[in-house]
Amino acid sequence: MSIEERYISLTNIIESSNDPRRDDIHRLLKHLEEDTDWLKAPASTRFHGSCEGGLIEHSVNVAELCIKFKKLLAPEIDITSAVIIGLLHDVGKVGLYIQKEPTEKQLQYGYPGSIVYNDKILNKHEIRSLQIIGEYTNLTEDEFLAIQYHNSPWDGNRDCAFYKCKLMTILQMADYYSVLYCEKGGAKNE
Repeated sequence: MSIEERYISLTNIIESSNDPRRDDIHRLLKHLEEDTDWLKAPASTRFHGSCEGGLIEHSVNVAELCIKFKKLLAPEIDITSAVIIGLLHDVGKVGLYIQKEPTEKQLQYGYPGSIVYNDKILNKHEIRSLQIIGEYTNLTEDEFLAIQYHNSPWDGNRDCAFYKCKLMTILQMADYYSVLYCEKGGAKNE
């Protein structure tokens, strides 16, 4: 199945749910699709998903893994929450990276230009994700914590150690697994 088909399948889970936020999430996704680089943005500058469409591929991978981990480890968690945090955890990366024009040497070897960080964006992508989502809908406390701290085990932020939140742990595991095993450039030994 293509990334687009997998993405549609995930959005259908939200749209067919009884979650009162489903219309708000639909408006958010429509905004991301039509007004941002959500579907074309890279997920990073040089690691996992550092290519056109890397962000949506990573987000779809993480959402699907959140569903699998939820079913295995915490079946009481609503599937809609798993999809929301998986799809939207890195939405703060829209507009975060810029594709530079290739240098002469890059052109000579057929490489695209470098992807660089947009230094006009000041907030960390986790906080920016929460801000973007918050413009359209509210998150549950567990969804908020999951997105806020999804990188904490790897960025040195130990604040998440003070919260016992299954949804946060599921997102952290799904994100890490996706980076290491599902996406090109994720692991150093590949």
